Amino acid sequence: MSSLKASDLPKGFARHDLLDVSEEGRREVAWQAWDVKGLLKVDSWPSPSVRGHCKRVLEHGLEGVYLPGIVRRVTDSDIDSARELYDDIDHGAFIAVGFVIPFMPESRRIRVPCVLHHKYVTGRTTPEQVATMTFAPRTPALAALSVMKESLKGKVRLGVWGSSALEIYTGLPYTDGRSDLDVVLIGASMDDVRNVIELADRLENSFPVRIDVEVQLGEGWGVNGRELLSGRDTILVKGIREVKLARREDLL
Repeated sequence: MSSLKASDLPKGFARHDLLDVSEEGRREVAWQAWDVKGLLKVDSWPSPSVRGHCKRVLEHGLEGVYLPGIVRRVTDSDIDSARELYDDIDHGAFIAVGFVIPFMPESRRIRVPCVLHHKYVTGRTTPEQVATMTFAPRTPALAALSVMKESLKGKVRLGVWGSSALEIYTGLPYTDGRSDLDVVLIGASMDDVRNVIELADRLENSFPVRIDVEVQLGEGWGVNGRELLSGRDTILVKGIREVKLARREDLL
């Protein structure tokens, strides 16, 4: 078990950021989803028609909206894929992203992992910026977020990611009655974390929703807020390059 070090964020991007992609980049992503077997277990897709639908949505958008890429953790297979796609490439020149198709055959959402050269990125929106956007609280997750935002206004820096962030950002119906609410706290003290977890617990009792609270530690690392308060000696932390166990004393 090693202590936390800088996570070598590619071009300043962090986990959960939403990235706008250029027209050329969308064509590249659509091709990856269709043709590069190493990036996607295409055998698990229910039918060629669903595959074709996903390719069209990735390239041309849906209802006039282009889907953002979600920055995710880089894996060894991503590095291999980047070399295959972009030849000799350094880690800082590409980003591992995921796209979520708002189309759920057989009641399951389709997630498409890709690697994207940074030259295709035309915009970046952080979870904290998403949380400042207006939205309709049409599902339990979004209704709980609305109450949480109002309760925490001016007290803590709050971000939102996951399906709620995608719905807020795109206006497409990513959430439903079963969706979790995923939030992240930025620059929070332990008292802040404790207060937000207590609020999340109350909201879970008021709304039929599970609320996951991540605490941003800096350098791209994140930790589950409830685990941080658990008193355990070691806690799982997630970075842009890896997941590891860290000593709780090193996080405080």
